[in-house]
This record gives sequence, C-alpha cells and structure tokens, in this order.
Amino acid sequence: MFDVSLLQMGKYPTLERNTEEELYWITLFEDESKRLLISEYGIDAMVYHEKRKKTFWENSDLRCWMQWFYNHCFSEEEKQKIILHKNDNCSGFEWDQGNLNITEDFVFALSADEAKEYFKMNEERKAKPTPWAVQRGAYVFEELGGTITWWLRSPGRRKGGSASVVRADGGIYRSADMNVANICVRPAMWVLK
Repeated sequence: MFDVSLLQMGKYPTLERNTEEELYWITLFEDESKRLLISEYGIDAMVYHEKRKKTFWENSDLRCWMQWFYNHCFSEEEKQKIILHKNDNCSGFEWDQGNLNITEDFVFALSADEAKEYFKMNEERKAKPTPWAVQRGAYVFEELGGTITWWLRSPGRRKGGSASVVRADGGIYRSADMNVANICVRPAMWVLK
C-alpha cells in the first residue's frame, strides 16, 4: 500500500482568475534516495492526443502538456528535486504496438503496468477532480462517489487512436479514444528525498 501522507509541491490554476492553488502528491514508492509521486487529484481535463490516429506517448499532446507543466508549475528549487526519469513505454503488452521508444521525462503519466504495480486494488486507483478540472470539462461519475477517469501513458488495444486509462471505478481500460477531452490527468514524477 502506498503512503497516504501528502507532500506539497508546485501550484496550478484555480477557478479564481490569476490565482493558483498548491498541489499535493501521494507517495507511491520510496527507497533511501527517491520517491515516486502522483497528484492527489485529477488536476485538469484534456485529450491524450488531439488527432485520433496511432500516436504513442513519445509524440502525444499529453506528453507535451507534461513538459509545460514541469516548466511552469514548479519553482526553480522544486525543479532541482525532480529527477529526469527513463520511462519504458512498451513493457507488459500482449499485443503488437510496434517500436515504442524509451522516453526521458521529468513529469509523466503512469503506465498501465505501473498503475497495477503501485495501486494494488481498484479502490486505490480511484481519484476525484479539482474544481479547475471540472470547469475544464472533466466528466465526474457522481454515481461512483464523484470519481473521474484518468489517462495512462500506455497505448490502447485498438490499432490506432486509443490509449489506456484508469476508469472511475478504478479498473484499467485499454481502449479509450485518445481525442476525448473530458478525461483527467494525474501527473507523476520521481523526486529526490
């Protein structure tokens, strides 16, 4: 089970004009030198990739947004703690997706394998949105306690135009249309202790 104590790092827009709120992070894993963090909430709603065509994490709009997020939402002091991490983008797939390159990312979406590894049960994967994410169009499943669906970086099962997500019930779904804009993002990152 992951550490439910929250760590504060970075700021992100709120509903009020020209204001930002502090971001809080859950520790999914730690060793003597580093921690893997994921945002407590779905902080925004967006597409994985604008055009519904075969696109992987390496060239996705979501990865571009993660780079913007790193550059604009953390102080210079906080950036010194965030580790440039090599992400394996093709492990664990039982279907052929072609050559998926390893990427280096400061901030990223978890893979489907990582979501299963660090969140042992569906209940642990459930997340709620921030008010900002709701304003930006996040679909909230009120019947499931106000939870949301959130993007993973892993490709979907279909030949093109799909990606993996964590559904509002905490299950992993591998065929979400990547141009759907009401799915949330929960950034993850490795940080120095």
